[in-house]
Amino acid sequence: MITPRHPLPELVYTVQGRNWPATLGDLTLVGPVNNKGAWRWYERYINGTVQRIKVDHQLRPVYE
Repeated sequence: MITPRHPLPELVYTVQGRNWPATLGDLTLVGPVNNKGAWRWYERYINGTVQRIKVDHQLRPVYE
């Protein structure tokens, strides 16, 4: 279940015991949709190039 939290100024979603969403807006999940793991890659195609974004279990981008 995705449950919204409201710590202003951003809206944060936590995925608890559910599979990873297959899409996030125009991003598509890369890899399995199972509920294992702390992060996943999502990707989208822009002008013939691939943009990949790593997100954590709260569906927030991970910057390394």
